[in-house]
Order: sequence, then C-alpha cells, then structure tokens
Amino acid sequence: MNSYPDFSEHGYQVLRELGRNREGGKITWLASKVDIGEQMVIKQFCFAQAGSSWSGFEADQREIKVLQRLAHPGIPRYLNSFATSDGFC
Repeated sequence: MNSYPDFSEHGYQVLRELGRNREGGKITWLASKVDIGEQMVIKQFCFAQAGSSWSGFEADQREIKVLQRLAHPGIPRYLNSFATSDGFC
C-alpha cells in the first residue's frame, strides 16, 4: 500500500512522487489522467502541514497566472487546479 494522495475524484491517479519542498509545502507528483491515460505532473501546495505556511499563496497564484498565459514546448502547460483538504493542486 502506498501513501500517495487520492486525487481520483478529480480524475487523476498518482503514480509516484517526483520531488518535495518541505519549507514551501510543495510536492510534485507524476500522475495519470484516468479518462485519457496520459501522464502529467501535479504540483500539490500543502499549506496546512507542519513547517509550511500560507505566506507563499500569493506567489503560487502569480505562478499559475503566468503559466496560463505561456505557450512554449519547454514550459509546462497549465491545465487546471483543484482544492484539497490542506491546500490545492
């Protein structure tokens, strides 16, 4: 049994952890979009965990806005976001 988050209600199955920034409360996951079987990356922002804070929330929102406007093969494409019990993805 793994300790990966369950994002199935949002249509994703987590395959493995790619990276973690404990101070920023960020975890990056490799996931599969269940309905199409395509692999993608989910960046999870966990502000309700020990050692992290909501202070980075505005910076994260700015990052999302920038990604939404960019279209380049070397930059990840923003698809969507969703709330979690301790932050958002």
